[in-house]
Amino acid sequence: MGRPTPEVIESLMDRAAELKSALVDYATSPGFKKRLAARYGDVLKTGLSRENSLFEAIESILYDRGPGSEPLIERYLRTNKTLDDADRAIYESWRDRGIFGVFKVTEHAGDRILLHNLIDELDYETYASQGADAITGLTSGGFAMTRIVPIGNIYTLSGTTKNFGQQDAATAKSLAARLLSLDHALPFHNPQKLAAARATVAQNHRIFGELFGSHVLQGTGAQMIEAYRTFLEASRRQASAGNDEPEDDARSGLRLAPDESFPAGFAARQEVRLVHHPVKSAVFLVDYEALEYAHRTPPDDAPDPGAAVLRGYLEDDQIPCFILEDLADRHPDTVDELYQVALARPGFSWHDDGQALLRTYKPAPIHHADLPRIAMVPVSLSEAYQNLT
Repeated sequence: MGRPTPEVIESLMDRAAELKSALVDYATSPGFKKRLAARYGDVLKTGLSRENSLFEAIESILYDRGPGSEPLIERYLRTNKTLDDADRAIYESWRDRGIFGVFKVTEHAGDRILLHNLIDELDYETYASQGADAITGLTSGGFAMTRIVPIGNIYTLSGTTKNFGQQDAATAKSLAARLLSLDHALPFHNPQKLAAARATVAQNHRIFGELFGSHVLQGTGAQMIEAYRTFLEASRRQASAGNDEPEDDARSGLRLAPDESFPAGFAARQEVRLVHHPVKSAVFLVDYEALEYAHRTPPDDAPDPGAAVLRGYLEDDQIPCFILEDLADRHPDTVDELYQVALARPGFSWHDDGQALLRTYKPAPIHHADLPRIAMVPVSLSEAYQNLT
């Protein structure tokens, strides 16, 4: 598909500006005053100016997912019944295909920049809806941390942009690695990376089953750590088979999963499960037996240990949704009572309310329910990723 004509680009930028203005008006309306003020206070602490902090706070509440709060763009789409189909499609593309990332500026001419995403390694032809003056700080060979959203077959900048020169490559890569560590789904804007991730997890699922004879292991924390390290070593050997690369200490289970990567006291736990899922990869579970018992025999009151464990599983964003969904499916006659007691919600029904509950407590995991839970780290970011603290 060829590059749009200048007239088409101008029309698209005008439309993007109009639609973004409507979103900003929505985010700054009285109903979201407290939420915006709280986010503004958080952003202001990062050292941005008051003006840029406000812009960034608006972007955040519009697009970011967090426990108990959906992105306002989703609420806007759900509640605004006057949107025509064309505008709704654009907003949906902003929600689903918008990208917050760190980019290398590979070309810059007028109001057009070509951005190379350091995380998904794709190029994005991008324009500034406010014209060339809005991106004078960007230079070819430099870097930018910003959000881009699609409009037609091009992209436009959204929100603030933090610029870095060529000499700041290490800083830019460190920021990109940090973003990737917070959201492993970021590379999957690239279909090839998504396909590779799915193939890797599927292969690892097979390796785990062949290695242990089951996809569910149970034992002490120390035993599960050792099993996990054994699995990682086997996976690495399989991945490097035929590469004629010498074995080295960097591939040892201890190096791949060092002691400090586990919570304090984890090794001393007496009951830990290690589960390998065909999509979500490996998951450690503590107090699972208490949670399963609570599903079989719902507790009498909220302070009960089983009820407390359930609340902990809900609040822990490292616990994938499938763990709770599987337990609910296996205990359909008692799951409602458990949640009613644990959450003090007398009318709760898993069938009617379960997905909404997961969206509230686990917005990112449920949004990425069909995506592999694995870090696909580009070679260019491998050192920066390893150096994260």
